[in-house]
Amino acid sequence: MEAVQNILDTAPLLIYAAVAVFARIGAAAAFFPGIGDMLIPARVRLFAALLLTSLIFPAVVGTPDPRLSDPPFLLIVIGSEAIIGVFIGLSVRLILFALQIAGSIIAMNLSMTQLFGAGVGPDPDASISTLLTLAAITMALSLGLHVKFVAALIATYDFAPLGASLSADIALSGIMGGVAEAFTLALALSAPILVAAFVYNLLLGAVNRAMPQLMVALVGMPALSLGGMILILLSGPVLLQVWMGRFDDAILTVGGFQ
Repeated sequence: MEAVQNILDTAPLLIYAAVAVFARIGAAAAFFPGIGDMLIPARVRLFAALLLTSLIFPAVVGTPDPRLSDPPFLLIVIGSEAIIGVFIGLSVRLILFALQIAGSIIAMNLSMTQLFGAGVGPDPDASISTLLTLAAITMALSLGLHVKFVAALIATYDFAPLGASLSADIALSGIMGGVAEAFTLALALSAPILVAAFVYNLLLGAVNRAMPQLMVALVGMPALSLGGMILILLSGPVLLQVWMGRFDDAILTVGGFQ
């Protein structure tokens, strides 16, 4: 009876601690590629967040803080955990944004924009962005994205324990650095096709200048789209491999909470 009484005494604190852990895990999962995409039904995303919480909670919570029974303190902890979760999710999501930006750059240079209609997110996206994003998410999930995500989230509690607050300077510098890196990565991924399209358009302009009577647009644009699709077919695996390497680095960085 004494053991049962001890369990009953600590059960409320464990529930409060689980809610705080769910605040961080749920906020991070809402932005994480694959798990938090809008194409996934809301019930499935909620169940995934609860399942991740059940996996991570025993690894990060030992003896709950008795102050969690105080409602004001619990609300502060939940708010801090949610902010940390959003920071973690955005830090990784920016790498996926880089792939979407690269796809938009490629699509604009190849005159291929809304071939597939709506994108992976709630807003319409370029056809190449949709194709690359779906391929990248599929590849990441097949290579154990969820395992890496759980390991990274557990590692964040070493640097930001339950109830710790996130400095505004760290958050701002981290997000701004991630945005700058996303644009840099997007330009690097789209550079081969961007250069090829620029050279092709330059040669097309020279032909049009030399032979004004020839309507080069009728021949040049279909040839540009066809050549661009061939280039994407050849360079797509390498592009996704480079992106996956950077994505793994981003998860490791989140695990180090740097």
